[in-house]
Amino acid sequence: MASINWDAFRIARKHQSQHNKQIFKMFHSILPMNKMLYRYKQTSTDRCLFCKNTEETRDNLILCKAIEPPKWRSRVLSEVR
Repeated sequence: MASINWDAFRIARKHQSQHNKQIFKMFHSILPMNKMLYRYKQTSTDRCLFCKNTEETRDNLILCKAIEPPKWRSRVLSEVR
């Protein structure tokens, strides 16, 4: 930990887009999805905000058939590639 240049880390982090941060969190299963937020009483439902049929998890976000997720998904996949 002592060998890390924390000032450089903070500067690099500020230059990342919010979208890149969300992708990072999603791939590492730390993006706050409704399933987790509901468990900690931070939201009133664990359901997907788009389809309302299943728990909102990372897999649900990627596979959801509602209108909005495919738009988001195509943008995310192009950035990941």
